[in-house]
Amino acid sequence: MTTPTLTIAIPTYRRPEALRKVLARLLPQLTPACRVLVLDNASPEGWPPDITACVAPYGDAVRLTRNRVNLGMSGNFLRCFESCETEWLWLLCDDDEPTATAVAEVLAHCHRHGEAAFINFTNAHVHRTAPVTATGLDALIARIDDFGLLLFASVGLYRMPAILPHLRLGFHHAYTMAPHLALVLAAARAGETCVLATSQIVEAQSVGGVAGQWSHLDACLAMNTLAELPMAPASRRRLLSMIASTLTLEAPAYQLLGRQVQGDIDGDSARYYLDQVFGRTWYGHRAWSVWVKYRLYRLMLRHPSRGFAFFQWIKRRRGRTADEMVVPDRYDRTAPPGDAAPSGRRTTS
Repeated sequence: MTTPTLTIAIPTYRRPEALRKVLARLLPQLTPACRVLVLDNASPEGWPPDITACVAPYGDAVRLTRNRVNLGMSGNFLRCFESCETEWLWLLCDDDEPTATAVAEVLAHCHRHGEAAFINFTNAHVHRTAPVTATGLDALIARIDDFGLLLFASVGLYRMPAILPHLRLGFHHAYTMAPHLALVLAAARAGETCVLATSQIVEAQSVGGVAGQWSHLDACLAMNTLAELPMAPASRRRLLSMIASTLTLEAPAYQLLGRQVQGDIDGDSARYYLDQVFGRTWYGHRAWSVWVKYRLYRLMLRHPSRGFAFFQWIKRRRGRTADEMVVPDRYDRTAPPGDAAPSGRRTTS
């Protein structure tokens, strides 16, 4: 009997259609070396019967688990790590459809890089001409070619013996909306090796969800705390620069204007949040354009209706759909980020 070596953990919340598509693509690829764990984050409607029916033929290879309460996005991510009983974990979000050969590709990398703590795959927008291997935290930060790709949870493969000792730091950094990345950075700091691979294991686009469900305000307020991990000053500066270049000041400003128009927050609170966002993520940036935008958005917050209407006009001019103009609740961390985290388009070596 083959001992399973890979757990494919799928955190999900209230997106049965997207989950069904992911399972339909994933399950025919399973081998005896694989196990699938679906963690429902206490969706109000519970498990749709047809999802239970579609996994039934796979017996013990697929396990459905439901949290007693909603733990938020980061909490459900960490539950995947906590529940994994195999050597390797692939964290696959419920709206990211795997490629037709994804499982075979993942298993091949498990064998090829058996001593690595983390393997980061690519996507349709970021191309690596050759795999990159980095041992230690400073080496990893120096070799990161696309920070958005590291944030993209569904293209990460984790070797649990190297990752689990740092799980407490994942919980500590749950506020960052990137606890999976906190685990990788902690393992690298302990001297583990990370691999930036050239293969693609998920399709370019998410198959479900709304980008607006991902709170850019939360990310701008908190993601920079990843730099609190002990590291060399040059590594910290590079990490903070990558975080700032991945996020945008426009997104939290739009979110704050929308919440102000909806009556969820007052003007003083909105300006406080914008000041915190700018101070935590962009204060050290010398680019005059960032300072000008900050002052402009702060002025808009004094006239929220006009400012919000201006943002909506810009979004329509850029061809955004109504779903993409939804203003998220910053405390509703229930949907995985999916393709909301931006990623560059470049070729790296």
